Parts: sequence; C-alpha cells; structure tokens
Amino acid sequence: MQGPFSAEMNAAMLRQTGARWLVTKESGGRGGFADKIRAAGDCGVGVVVIRRPLKEEGISVEEAMRRMEALAPEDRRKTEGSGRSVCLIGIGMGGGAHLTREALEALAGCDALFGAPRMLEAVKEFAGHVPMEPLYQAGKILDWLTRHPACKNAVAVCSGDTGFYSGGEPLAALLKQNGFEVRICPGISSAAALAARLGCGWEDWHLDSMHGRDSDPAKLLERYEKVFLLLGGEHGIRDVCRRLVSGGWQSARVTVGIRLGYPGEQVNAGTAGQYARYAGDDGLSCMLIERTGTKSGEIKGQEG
Repeated sequence: MQGPFSAEMNAAMLRQTGARWLVTKESGGRGGFADKIRAAGDCGVGVVVIRRPLKEEGISVEEAMRRMEALAPEDRRKTEGSGRSVCLIGIGMGGGAHLTREALEALAGCDALFGAPRMLEAVKEFAGHVPMEPLYQAGKILDWLTRHPACKNAVAVCSGDTGFYSGGEPLAALLKQNGFEVRICPGISSAAALAARLGCGWEDWHLDSMHGRDSDPAKLLERYEKVFLLLGGEHGIRDVCRRLVSGGWQSARVTVGIRLGYPGEQVNAGTAGQYARYAGDDGLSCMLIERTGTKSGEIKGQEG
C-alpha cells in the first residue's frame, strides 16, 4: 500500500494488526504525520518518532559529481564523451590575425578554451567570456574535460598548422578514443605564407621542422633541391646555416621568414655562408634552402 493515509485508515490498520507501537518519521503535513499521531491516540498505542536532523549535512550535487568522476574507471570516462565536441584550431602564423572564418565561429561558440598562454592571448578577443585554461598537454586537457561534464563544446588552440608537427594530432587521437567528437580547423602554415611572400608555389618543397626536434639540413639538401624548415629554440637561423656550411653547402641560397604575419615581419635572402654569421633575433622563423651549384668540400671550424 502507498500512503499517505487518512487518520481513519491508519487507525483501521493499527486495530487489524493489534499493534501496540507506531514507528514513524517526522514526515510533515505532506507525509500524513498528523493523521498518524491522531490514529495512534484514538487506538491508545505508543508512538516512536524519528525526527528531522537539527542541522542539514552533506555536499552539493556539483561536489558529489566531482568526487564520483575522480573515482570513475577509465572505461566509464570513454562513454561520457558522447555528445561533446572539441575543435582543434591551428593558429597559423601571425597570432590571431589570420584565423579562418571557420576558426572564428568555433571560438565564438565554445564553452572553454585551451592552449599555451601565448596562444590564448592571441585569440581571447574572439572567444568571449569563457574559461581559458593554459593547458596544451593532451592528458591534462582530457582530465579537465572529464571533471567538467557541463562543457559541451571546447576549443584547443595549436601553434602553426594542425597538420605539421603539431600537438593537435595526439590530442585528437586521445579525445576520439574517449568518445569526443573532434573537428579540426587548419591554420595558414608558414610554408604557404612564405611561398606567398615570394610569389611562387611550394609543391616542390620538402617540408621539415627543427622546432623542438632535430634534423640534418645538409643531408636533407643532398636529397632534395628545395628544403623548407620550421625553426625554433636552439635551432635558429645561424645554427642551421653553420651546419649547412660544415656539410659543404655554404653557397646554398637561403631565404628566411621572421615573424611572418606579425608587425615588422622580415623576408630576406642570402647564402648559407652569409647567414652562418647571423646575429639578429630569429624567434618564430622559418627558412627555405635551395641548392645552387654543387656541394663543395667539407669546411670545418667555421666561426661567426
């Protein structure tokens, strides 16, 4: 039977069962508490009342969800990505000045934004007032999304182009494994931008990167007539050109693009021998190396 019941019904049940005690919680008017007490009095039975706590204790729904998420097994995390999406945006060159319309629409409609601090600074004006998390490691982004199930549409900003030695590839793979829908908005690559500045095509260029990784520019030039390199960190213009000179390519033509798309960008050309003595600022730079003539004998001990 499903209560609450009237005083008469309660009294009938007490008499039918021959009960001497009525045990009830303090359920209030909606729970029929007054009718139970009246019935007990009419039947002359004792009453045991479980009263309400004097002070409510517990945690909020949000806190309960957070604690449960922390205890969730890995396979449960995978199922909770359903219906949620992450858009990976390649910022390209030039900060936020050369974002595509597709990227701008994704930024305008997102619930949260991830990326390195420099990336977030470049796009924050397009994203509105959303949480901006300075995260770019795939695992940390997934952990944040797992702990914030209300976030349905997130954006992760990647440096350069999403398809060229980008951190976007492992992030996309991890998100897909955990049930997230992933969309990729590529940026304008430095290779395409440099070719545009030079007024030429780049279909015959071999593309490689020395930004955060090592490569051998001299050996690359032995195999390919035109080599494009993305530079960064310890591998700047002078370092690459000194390695070219040591490998016998001091006469190779070198075209450098420095801070493409930013105010004060530079596009200059010379030989590897000339740029082996380069002492300027080469942050955010790239380089096109072209064979000119044949390789000379190896030159060692080249100094600036």
